[in-house]
Amino acid sequence: MRFKQYLGGFGAGVIVSASVLTIANAVTTNTTANEDTTSAYISYTVQEENGDTISSETKSSNENVEETTLATESQTEATTEATTEATTEATTEATTEATTAASTTATIEIPSGTSTKEVFNIIYNAGVISDVSAFSKYMYDTGYDTKIRIGTYTLTKGDSYENIAKIITHQ
Repeated sequence: MRFKQYLGGFGAGVIVSASVLTIANAVTTNTTANEDTTSAYISYTVQEENGDTISSETKSSNENVEETTLATESQTEATTEATTEATTEATTEATTEATTAASTTATIEIPSGTSTKEVFNIIYNAGVISDVSAFSKYMYDTGYDTKIRIGTYTLTKGDSYENIAKIITHQ
């Protein structure tokens, strides 16, 4: 029952998000279309002091549209370059974090017939915990000491006792 409620909530969220993005896209598209079709004319006349007309000229702002298009293309190129650099940096950071995460994890094996004291020492020797007595006290106090299961586990060094206990007891 709980899963169906979560699934229903997720579906409703997807529908609301899609609606919001569709409306945002429509508003953006209409704004761009209005900007492209707008034009203006600039007219001026230069006269001498005696009233004779020297020159008269009318300019359409459509010429400015071409200049704006060129400026927009250069901005797009700059944005693309910045995005590429940001993506490269993010990938480098993710790789560094993955390497760091690999060095902060330890894989331990709890073989069949191992006593709880031996399990605690295995975890300590792997560098996951810094104090065997505090960890064993926690395990005994919470009742996790009787629920330890055999197997191979990947634990995070310095993780909380609760998380370590849940992992090695499958809870």
